[in-house]
Amino acid sequence: MDKKNLAFNLVTARMLLENLCDGFDTSCSSKKSLLTTKIKMLHLLNLEGRLSPSLIICKLGVAKSNLAILASTMIKEGLIEKVEDTFDKRVIYYNITQKGQELLNNSLQVINEQVCDCALASDKCKKLNKKLDEVIKLLN
Repeated sequence: MDKKNLAFNLVTARMLLENLCDGFDTSCSSKKSLLTTKIKMLHLLNLEGRLSPSLIICKLGVAKSNLAILASTMIKEGLIEKVEDTFDKRVIYYNITQKGQELLNNSLQVINEQVCDCALASDKCKKLNKKLDEVIKLLN
């Protein structure tokens, strides 16, 4: 395996996927920030269940101070909840709430519509979804 080609493909794929998820496409002449850190955090909590701040920082690649601000805002909005560990009250976790789940589902639907309606034909959208599923299984 040529490491240089792998790195090139990874960077290219990331840029293209971010553009698709953010709704930036030259044919649409628009950019909507749909895949925000808030949505990424909700998605992560939905996938993994309750998580500690340190795991969220590691998985999202955000600074501790930025996570503290984001989590505080999301708690006030009712999107996540802060839960103390039953054995050690110094340890905290975050969980997604029903309201957070609803926002995540709505956001994923908007991203899906944006990608399939604006950027890709229906058959390409299905093909992309299948290939991405394969990549996700390979990386997990």
